[in-house]
Amino acid sequence: MKTKSRYFFSNYCSDVLWLIRMMSVYFLLWGTIFPAMGRELLPLDGLWELSLPFKQEKVAVVLPGTMDEWGKGNVNNNRQETKHLSRAVTYEGEALYRKEVNVPETFKGKRLFLHVERTKKTTVFVDGKKIGSCDNVQTPHRYDLTEFLFPGKHTLTISVDNSRRHYPAGVFNSHAFTEHTQTNWNGMLGKIFLEAVSDPFVESVKLVPEPEKKSVTVCLTIRNSYKPETARITLEAALQNNGNKGRVERKVIEVPLKLGDQHVKLNYPMGEEPELWSEFSPNLYKMHIKLELAGKVDTTSKVFGMRCFAVQGTNFTINGKKIFLRGRHDACVFPLTGYPPMDKKAWLRHLGIAAAYGFNYVRFHSWTPPEAAFEAADELGMYLQPEIPFWGAIHESQKNVMDFFFREGRAILEAYASHPSFVMFALGNELPGTDPAMRTIVDSYRKVRPDVLYSFGSNNYLGREGWKKGEDFLTTCRVGADRHSGYDNHVRSSFAFADARDGGILNACLPSTRTSYEKAIRDCPLPVIGHETGQFQIYPDFREISKYTGVLKPWNLEIFKKRLQERGMGKQADAFHQASGVWAARCYKADIEMALRTPGFGGFQMLDIQDFPGQGTALVGLLDAFMDSKGIMEAKDFSSFCQAVVPLALFDKYTWTNTENLSFDLQVANYGSSDLCAPLQWRLEDSSGKVLHKGSKMLHGRQGELSETSKISIPLSGIKVPDRLKLVLWMKGKDSVNTYDFWIYPDQEPQELPVAFLAPRKLTGKTLRQLNEGASMLWFPNHQDIALRSVGGLVTPDYWNFAMFKGISESLRRPVSPGTLSLLMDPEHPLFKNFPTDAQTNWQWWSVIKSSRPLILDLAPSDLNPIVQVVDNMERNHKLGLIFEMGIGKGKLLVCMADPEALRKTPEGRQLYSSLVSYVQSRDFNPKMICSPEEFKALFSGNTLSPNIKNVDNVTDYK
Repeated sequence: MKTKSRYFFSNYCSDVLWLIRMMSVYFLLWGTIFPAMGRELLPLDGLWELSLPFKQEKVAVVLPGTMDEWGKGNVNNNRQETKHLSRAVTYEGEALYRKEVNVPETFKGKRLFLHVERTKKTTVFVDGKKIGSCDNVQTPHRYDLTEFLFPGKHTLTISVDNSRRHYPAGVFNSHAFTEHTQTNWNGMLGKIFLEAVSDPFVESVKLVPEPEKKSVTVCLTIRNSYKPETARITLEAALQNNGNKGRVERKVIEVPLKLGDQHVKLNYPMGEEPELWSEFSPNLYKMHIKLELAGKVDTTSKVFGMRCFAVQGTNFTINGKKIFLRGRHDACVFPLTGYPPMDKKAWLRHLGIAAAYGFNYVRFHSWTPPEAAFEAADELGMYLQPEIPFWGAIHESQKNVMDFFFREGRAILEAYASHPSFVMFALGNELPGTDPAMRTIVDSYRKVRPDVLYSFGSNNYLGREGWKKGEDFLTTCRVGADRHSGYDNHVRSSFAFADARDGGILNACLPSTRTSYEKAIRDCPLPVIGHETGQFQIYPDFREISKYTGVLKPWNLEIFKKRLQERGMGKQADAFHQASGVWAARCYKADIEMALRTPGFGGFQMLDIQDFPGQGTALVGLLDAFMDSKGIMEAKDFSSFCQAVVPLALFDKYTWTNTENLSFDLQVANYGSSDLCAPLQWRLEDSSGKVLHKGSKMLHGRQGELSETSKISIPLSGIKVPDRLKLVLWMKGKDSVNTYDFWIYPDQEPQELPVAFLAPRKLTGKTLRQLNEGASMLWFPNHQDIALRSVGGLVTPDYWNFAMFKGISESLRRPVSPGTLSLLMDPEHPLFKNFPTDAQTNWQWWSVIKSSRPLILDLAPSDLNPIVQVVDNMERNHKLGLIFEMGIGKGKLLVCMADPEALRKTPEGRQLYSSLVSYVQSRDFNPKMICSPEEFKALFSGNTLSPNIKNVDNVTDYK
């Protein structure tokens, strides 16, 4: 307890010193234009007294903070939760926070306001008298205490109530409250202070830039209870960190003020050549405002950017330039605190990591971040799409829902929309309801901020109803209802089996780099953003468990780790993580390039570069929950295909024979700041790194478009043995490098085995006797015979979370995904002498996996290690074999779970077949695991170890 007290006291002192330093800097900078005057702050962070209605206990706590951080509330004894991370303590209800406040003499005669930056529903009392309540969810709570506070000591009590009864149900499904991500904490966050201002004063500032007019509209709300008189307003803007060079001419306006609140709208010229804000040049101005009346002075300021974020046809534009939104979904995952950081430094790290991976856009899934996030995004040139904290139905008949949207949305826009990074706004996630209700809400928002783009929600109706009149853009997974079980209307490459046949394009269609979403967006007049693209599962990295030193506990990960150990595969955890991660990264690349190849496409928001620790534990990120790299693919490699200018290769297939010409087109997706006229360099390397061919093509591409294509054709006749080739593309003078793999095989029929070496599809007693007596055989089991002891062939990593979509598929009576994540093998194994492979899945395995049924080997001896193992999901943890070997008595058996007839139809299948045949006849064929015929039979007659997988509820209404 002493240690914890020292921690709180240390943080309290640190916070006070930080605030003092920040105030000093503020007044120093402000003094360069106007003298500091008119406003004083009394910080209220530090020690408060906490009491709970059902307890007599009163404890000292340090604000800002939450009850989770102080360890107060109800101890959580449920260690079996696997749906999400767990809180050590939970609390829902009212908590009372009290503090003795000494109001200084300098506050006398001024207007006094209480400011709490972020909290839940509050009710404020001064000296025991109730002042009022506020239920803003994502914006500061601000109370006028002028009539109740005067110099001297007072008791300030703030009731914070995080009970569900205060908000519509859809609010608690959102990532502003849900236990799956942020958690429903109780406390107060960010800046907490009393502010003393002169009378009259500027209550709020709204800045609407108009770059085409070289001006900014300044909208002020002025509160005046002093006297009606003409006031003097002085405006002056200056570029941030650019001294006098960025100073714009000062403008002085005289405005007659009446008593009460008054809205003043002013036009401020920004000079002949104002600096524009965009992802390419995030120039920021600060507008300084001074209000003078009868010797009284009030000063304030606000940062803004000269930008016009708009729509041109089906493209987004920034200041007239077409852009492509390369986005990620942000679900408010901050495991150490259970809430988002409130300081800019933390957000510069958080958003800066995303920027390093090539993203220029962030969609905040059903929540809005604090002001510090917008400040960081302003500096980084990131485009942000906050959302109303809501995931549920919207109907005009639901007064409480409609009132919540009107109130919360207006508050968010007024608080944050002057930031140049705030460019888009949506009503929430996957909303059902009625169009008139949504349109009414959005129309009300446009009156507040006409310079922001709006949509009715992200992936409403799961995309099946298409675009709606009144929206500026469409965020969706499909454009309209599915047609004939095809994919022509899809705008992402992967789906759950509950959502699309065979899991969508990437799993169902022969891989190539010519597929795009051109057909899907053909009839949509709005920019389309691919919704929550990817969602490729990665096996957990259990080393991450030690990083959870905060309020959220990884009991879910501990359970998954224990389950794997109980299956006897605990030592393979790291290998499973790496294999599934590398394959997921390759699938993300394919998914992103599919979007980039689509002319007129608006962009994508990927789910996700970061793990999502909820909804059954969806570990889909190349970064863990802490935004740290998993060591799978670093930012430099990821951004090679996720940036403003990306060189692309377009080809029909990944596998070729040496009698063909390797044919591909070169193209560049040019969403940089200017037109493109530059040579695209390329080289083709073999597996040893030797350059086989190289060249350079001058490509021309208009800004915001795909360039012309340039065709390349290379004879492959000189390649006599199977090999993997690498195509490397780079732009001269640009930081743009991209790579592709090809596999080249001899054009020949597969080598045939003598009859004595090939076991019949249906294994008989005679065959087992031959094996027991010393025969060597290759066996392709009949899939019908082993259907209940095998799983289907899934190429892409399983979508999102196996437990969640297994339940949804079963409830809809649709096929359940095979649930697997990747292949795992040793590339140096003798079987692969003539079948080049990595340690994990790559595109040459696509047809092999599609024709396979990996066998469940849970009952096999522990020393049976498949040559090609299939990594299962963390819920089920089957030991799965695609190719494995074993000794039976004196004999040897090589088993391949792919269909041999299907293998003969593709170059890669024929080559694998030949490799199997060569291996079974070679001296290298020497299985380490030996069993008797009876033990072998038991593999195909015993019950597999099928765990009880609990359903995971999902808010979205699947039908």
